[in-house]
Amino acid sequence: MTIRGVVAQEATKWSFRVDPELGGDVIIKSADYEVLGDEILKIFEVESLKDGEYYVDGWLTTPIVGDNFSELEIAINGLKSEFSFKPQVGGWQSSALTDNELNLAKIKLLKGINSISVIGKGPLIPNVGFIKLSLNLKDRGISDEKYRNFIEKVKTNI
Repeated sequence: MTIRGVVAQEATKWSFRVDPELGGDVIIKSADYEVLGDEILKIFEVESLKDGEYYVDGWLTTPIVGDNFSELEIAINGLKSEFSFKPQVGGWQSSALTDNELNLAKIKLLKGINSISVIGKGPLIPNVGFIKLSLNLKDRGISDEKYRNFIEKVKTNI
């Protein structure tokens, strides 16, 4: 594990101690970075309490490449998915896993430990703070209220 991996692992552990519901309907066990050829992966190890199809949201930020924001692919248990994160705005945000037409997508997880890799093409490092998996449509999404309040406080104290 690299120094960066240790920092990512500790940041993830801290986040989930502060707000244990961040993972949604799964338990986030760990997060680490790995480089495979020209791909840089942020790998989340999650524990699912039952087999099921899950909506996936990521708290992430991504740069503009060309005229568009960078798309981040995803792999489930080592198998690349046809779905990806396609951010539409700049800055930190909740981005849903979607198909090519931007329709919400679901992934299948088995009961027990699963890995979810968010993939960037080098030199793009997938800047994903955490992921949330939800069994129900009504429970999906990551609120940005705390983040926006924090940003406003920073702006007013400058």
